[in-house]
Amino acid sequence: MSTPSSDIPESDLWDLDAAFNAAQDEIATNDLVFQATEKALGEIARRFYPGIANWEPEQLKRLADRICRASHTYCIDLCNLDFASAEAKRQ
Repeated sequence: MSTPSSDIPESDLWDLDAAFNAAQDEIATNDLVFQATEKALGEIARRFYPGIANWEPEQLKRLADRICRASHTYCIDLCNLDFASAEAKRQ
């Protein structure tokens, strides 16, 4: 009886493993960019709007949500631009 992996050529398994590792690396990079962006936006808000210290909890929650969304959008845009750049170099 053969195992499912024996039906797949070894070279394909290596390719899948490399693709999986590349995807994990990209996820880790995107997470770092997201965290750095979120932190930077929070620091900008605190630096230029010192009155934030007196905001109500609901206002702070709305700001945090907006910063999170902006950071997420930025990371997606940056990732898409990086992908497009890599694709342009391949052509």
